[in-house]
Amino acid sequence: MLKIGQQDLKEYIPLLYFWYAEMEMETCRSGSNCGSAQRAVHILSCLGGNTKYTPFNCQPSGLQILRARQGFKEQVKVLRFAWARGDVKEYSVAFICAASLFEALTTSVAAGIEVIEEAFSMALPGLIIFFFLSFPLSNFSSVNYEII
Repeated sequence: MLKIGQQDLKEYIPLLYFWYAEMEMETCRSGSNCGSAQRAVHILSCLGGNTKYTPFNCQPSGLQILRARQGFKEQVKVLRFAWARGDVKEYSVAFICAASLFEALTTSVAAGIEVIEEAFSMALPGLIIFFFLSFPLSNFSSVNYEII
């Protein structure tokens, strides 16, 4: 029987949040429910803000968005140091993708691309072009939030 430790499970959290947000965005792109973009921002706000996920009931507040943005920035810095040492893990790539999607939805597509460029240019310079081809942020419509 395969035993999975608590730390192993925690490594999947960014991937699960990212996939869940992606699923909501796909629902929005299919035209069935464009409120899904707000749900995607909620999901990513929980990840970035390091808060427990709660079911969506309203769009995240400006303070939640700000906390999530700061949390993403701090964690991306930590990951960049790990990547500089050659320690690139699947969950860290998923976290960068989640941070990028969060920025694309709350700020602009250009801000989302900038997250990827900054993170991947240091450790994975040859993969940036491949990443942009496989993860087109330009398909996302930006959800604008005002930080009060």
